[in-house]
Amino acid sequence: MTVSAITLKDLNSPFLDYIQGSLSAIGSRPLPPEVAKTDCLTFVSSENQLLAAIENKAAIVIVDSSLKDFLHKSKENLPPNSAFFLTPTVAIAFSIILPFFDKKKTKFSKGIHPTAIISSTAEIGKDACIGPYSIIGDFVVIGARVLIGPHVIIERATKIGDNCIFHANILIGADSQIGDQCEIHPFTCIGSDGFGFVKNHEKGSENKHIKIPQVGRVVIEAEVEIGSHCAIDRATLHETRIKKGAKLDNH
Repeated sequence: MTVSAITLKDLNSPFLDYIQGSLSAIGSRPLPPEVAKTDCLTFVSSENQLLAAIENKAAIVIVDSSLKDFLHKSKENLPPNSAFFLTPTVAIAFSIILPFFDKKKTKFSKGIHPTAIISSTAEIGKDACIGPYSIIGDFVVIGARVLIGPHVIIERATKIGDNCIFHANILIGADSQIGDQCEIHPFTCIGSDGFGFVKNHEKGSENKHIKIPQVGRVVIEAEVEIGSHCAIDRATLHETRIKKGAKLDNH
């Protein structure tokens, strides 16, 4: 995966201001300025990083706007084959440019893998991909363009929106609901029982813990991302709801 300077310029983003250099420059991989090569795109937020990017002749250099004056002073030393852009925030530049190099979706199987087990009552949306050894339960509804990795279990009557990404080894419990454009990372469990118990204080009961059935469900709204090794339990009575756009880190 590559990106050219002209492609970045043509984005007309207010967060990428083309300064100078060859618009035919192509970045074939993003690397820190200290190790960048002539085929790399890099991001700099300090004078030392900018000097390293110049010395290494990185193809495309995204420079924090706080270094504008320093960049101008270094103008005579800038490699002629490199392209330079200013950004007010390197983190936002990451979010704009790094998707050009994101290979995440390429690791998913195309179509439905022959080892996947899919209930005859499940509904699978257009262009959905289901990976090896995944299990899709009865009356599950999966939206369009959903990517499901290997060893994912989606239990009965769960509804999945469009354009979701489920990485490997995920369990989605029965009756869960997941909105559009959600992403769930490996080893996360959604819709397991909550930790509901009550002590039995009757004479002779030895204060044993009695389980309270968790008869609710989990609802995850659109554009939620959930990291690896998370657990979101179903509610006791109604629902556990994760609101639109929420982001949960690993663990």
